[in-house]
This record gives sequence, C-alpha cells and structure tokens, in this order.
Amino acid sequence: MVKDLSKTRWSNRYEAIRAVIVSYQEIMNTLRKLSENDIENNSRATAKNLLNKVCSFTFYTILLFLKNLMASCNALIVFLQKPEIDILTAIDIIEDTTHLFDQMHDDHAALNAIIEVRKFVSLYKLQTKFFC
Repeated sequence: MVKDLSKTRWSNRYEAIRAVIVSYQEIMNTLRKLSENDIENNSRATAKNLLNKVCSFTFYTILLFLKNLMASCNALIVFLQKPEIDILTAIDIIEDTTHLFDQMHDDHAALNAIIEVRKFVSLYKLQTKFFC
C-alpha cells in the first residue's frame, strides 16, 4: 500500500518510497486499468499521464536512488533519536554516513544501481524516454 508523505518524520518518507517500490507493479496495473476503463475522461487522461511518468526509466532510476539515499538517512536518524546515545559513536556514525554518501556519488554502487534499473526496465518493458 502506498503511504502518505509525512512532513515531520524522515522514516515515513523512506517507508513511502519503499511502499512505491514494493507496490510498483500493482500501481502500474491500476493506472493502466484506469487509463483504459474509467468512465470519466478527466480521470482516464490523468491516469494515462501518471502511467507514462511512472513507467519511465527516469522515474524508476530516481526512485531507486531516493530509496538508497533515504535508507542511509533513516538509519542515521533512527540511531540519533535513541534516548541513550553515546556522542563518540554518534560522531562515528555521522562520519560513516557522510563517507557512504561520497561513495554513492562516485563508486560502483551507482553503476550497479543503474544496471539493476536497466534489468527492471527490460523485465517490465518500460519506456526509456524522459517525460517532463
């Protein structure tokens, strides 16, 4: 189930992104049905436009990038919100997270993520055009 985006809890943002990834096929199927079968023209057009965006290579690539980024942020925030926290351990974890972000910027994890997306695109026969 797709989650609402909370304005205050970063963990909810991570869970919302994860929910979209887990429910991706169901979301696509629902949008397809609405774009083909909905009685109202406006709803049908909206569903078709959303489907075009959700089925794009760019959308899924950004979605996976955000999932990885938010997973790291979420792990850090969960640790920092513990009632009993050791400041030296907190500093180490912040430094590790910063280092991880640097790695996400320029190492093989990024390449592997792109390869994963490409496999997903092939599996679901997604469009690879940029829709904006």
